[in-house]
Amino acid sequence: MKRFLLLIYSLLIFINVFSQSKDFSKWSVTAEYGLNYVFGDYIEEVSKPLPPTYGLTVEYGLTPAWGLAVDFYNFPYKGVNGTKTASFTADLICSDLNATINFTKLVFPFSRSKFSFNGSIGVGIARYSTEFTQPYAIGGINHPIIDSITPQKLVTSIPVSFLFEYNLSNQLALGVRAHYRAYMTDNLEGAPILNWKGSTNDYIAAITLSVRYKFGAGNKDHVRNISVKDFEPNEALDLVKATNDRVNKLGTALSKLEKKVDNQGRRIDSIQVFLSNDGADSDGDGVPDQRDRGANTPPNTAVDFWGIPIPVTTNIVNNNNNRNGGKQSVINQYGTDDVPSVYFDFDRLDLDNDALETIGKVAEKLKADNGLMVEVRGYCDYVGKSPYNEKLSIRRAERVKAEMVKMWKIKPERIIINGKGRILEPRAQYRPNRRCDLFLSK
Repeated sequence: MKRFLLLIYSLLIFINVFSQSKDFSKWSVTAEYGLNYVFGDYIEEVSKPLPPTYGLTVEYGLTPAWGLAVDFYNFPYKGVNGTKTASFTADLICSDLNATINFTKLVFPFSRSKFSFNGSIGVGIARYSTEFTQPYAIGGINHPIIDSITPQKLVTSIPVSFLFEYNLSNQLALGVRAHYRAYMTDNLEGAPILNWKGSTNDYIAAITLSVRYKFGAGNKDHVRNISVKDFEPNEALDLVKATNDRVNKLGTALSKLEKKVDNQGRRIDSIQVFLSNDGADSDGDGVPDQRDRGANTPPNTAVDFWGIPIPVTTNIVNNNNNRNGGKQSVINQYGTDDVPSVYFDFDRLDLDNDALETIGKVAEKLKADNGLMVEVRGYCDYVGKSPYNEKLSIRRAERVKAEMVKMWKIKPERIIINGKGRILEPRAQYRPNRRCDLFLSK
């Protein structure tokens, strides 16, 4: 017993010196006192005071939910057989290594409650000795004798316990622990006739009151006093770091994207300048010189995007070929005589009778040939600013399209609208320039 107490005292000094980690206090010691009951071939006499149990547990908290512990317990016990003709007294000392778990912190990782429900399971070594007494009769009188004294034996133990604990303060906690300990022997009683092969092993149950002292808890947080999330701030730091890394990568990607957007913006600006109808127009065909491929176009000639006059088919027969016995041929000429146009009053979208007649002729051709499509190109005269005239030219083309769709039931997808803005010559109000040209094509 002296060596046992000396070992405990030395261990306490060691724990007190190394009780604090860099971030949290983790060491604690629990002193316990209670009662036990033996489950074996003999029974304890419950009517008599049960033998007192006492012990000590030293725990190192790995986290608020998990830990490792070493325990030292003394379990004195005694009992009698069923007929009370034999009895025994014994003393058992055990030491075990346990894994501990705080179920409260495990289930509720944010909890900092003063109440906790804990459990442990482990394996260890127990040393026990027994004194077995069995009376015998002489002349009808029972004479008690010591039948046998079992020398000290070692046996493997498997302890399981549950602890309900309440924190009185940062350093102290009170608890109630229930023990159930299995021992790899069938003869904790030390009786000569017991311990049959294949028999059930013996057990000890106990209940103890405990007082826990948490080393270093007065200076810093102890793992038993904090939540799991308090103990694992690195998770949040790792999340912040990962987020920062993503933000940095995103910033780099955005910088690259900004450069690409700038490059594309410059290209778009150059394209906008190229597509714009603003700028010098030497021949007055509505196409600026910067993209005009058809120089010196006659006034009011229908041209395409590049300023090239649009070829119009006219029925001019080559009679020379006909006189010589050849086939008649069609000659393609440039001009606007056969291009139907719809004309508008100044700054108006109204359709007069001539405009409705022109739209009707084109619509009849579209109805007659479902493969035909029509492009409606809107123009304005020179008066007014270019942005306004561009919108007005589109609105005029949309007005013509709406008439074809509503009155002539032409499908909208067969009609293409295109606003060309103002025509630069002549620089005045000029009705022939306030028009929509209609171009049929397959």
